[in-house]
Amino acid sequence: MNNLSLGFIGIGLMGFSLVKRLSYLDYKIEAYDKNLEKLEPLKKISNIRLKQNASEISKNNNLIILCLDKTESVKEVVFGKDGIVNNAHDNTIILDLSTTLANETINFANQLNKKTGASWIDAPVSGGPDKALEGNLAIMVGGDEKDVETVKPILEAISSKFTYFGVSGSGQIVKMINQIIVLNN
Repeated sequence: MNNLSLGFIGIGLMGFSLVKRLSYLDYKIEAYDKNLEKLEPLKKISNIRLKQNASEISKNNNLIILCLDKTESVKEVVFGKDGIVNNAHDNTIILDLSTTLANETINFANQLNKKTGASWIDAPVSGGPDKALEGNLAIMVGGDEKDVETVKPILEAISSKFTYFGVSGSGQIVKMINQIIVLNN
């Protein structure tokens, strides 16, 4: 059994596959989604505990994974009334797998660090739910190198390849460039 306990916020199609993958690898997970019905299938998995809001997730976990649909959702989960910011501290690391606006990601990282001392890693993923369940995602990573080293076991567990590009926001910028190239092809 892994000793690392982690929080996971965002149980959509990708999030569900990622939580299942990490639970199969014996991580202890506290999970939350604003749509509580999405948590129902997770009730049967013994190493997953369900929470009622993001603030509860940050109370017990130093590593919090986000897998959300848009920039506004990330902002609400982190800085909203029941957000992560309420219990985050200097040992908290947010590993954001969401695809969001790069300038907002940089702003979020700076704002969170200023308010709480917590760190932010942006790590948007490429691949669908099947690849997530298999641990075969491609991940573009931005953040402090020391923090990336801390979350490396998680990144390796969910990806066939992750690449570090630099400071917070770098992962989002590379993902945007990747999307433009794919669309042009």
